[in-house]
Amino acid sequence: MVNFSSFAPFTSTTVIADPASFPTASTPGAEIRWTVPCIVADVMARVKSLLETGHATEALRRLNAQRYACPAFDNARAVCMMRLGHPDAAVRVLQQLTQVTANGEFRSHVPVGYKVNLATALALTGEVDEAAAILAELRAADEHSLRASELQSALDRWQGGLSMWEQFQRNLGAHVQHAVILHFAPGELP
Repeated sequence: MVNFSSFAPFTSTTVIADPASFPTASTPGAEIRWTVPCIVADVMARVKSLLETGHATEALRRLNAQRYACPAFDNARAVCMMRLGHPDAAVRVLQQLTQVTANGEFRSHVPVGYKVNLATALALTGEVDEAAAILAELRAADEHSLRASELQSALDRWQGGLSMWEQFQRNLGAHVQHAVILHFAPGELP
């Protein structure tokens, strides 16, 4: 029998909180292997429905109310954060989820969707080169995704829209303040 008493209910008075306060799959003591799949499926179906109808705040509230930790919830939180205009918070959650190492490698068995979401969040924070590197890694590993292709198109449009001065600055390694425009809602749930 599974003992769920070790899970403390997650409570939050704010919708956007410090990602470190979320019960994540990497939280010490979080027993993600004990997460009941039917609970995860039910919550994720509701969250996906809320996101599809533009209710990211309510979706994030539902996720924050869960007392179970699992990677799917962490990814969904990051998607909500991106859609609420907080891609920097999404980057922190997704980097923790994917456990990006100092040399930029993902832990093994990270779903493609999580990697694409990280690339999307990075692009939205202006870290275009990091986003492009993730997409290049996905192509090299022959991991395909429609959303990855859409993001690559957005990055290509971004690159093509830079002025000569911005291109010059970028070639020198300077950070260019030129927003990446997406033609899709940021983040996706696998």
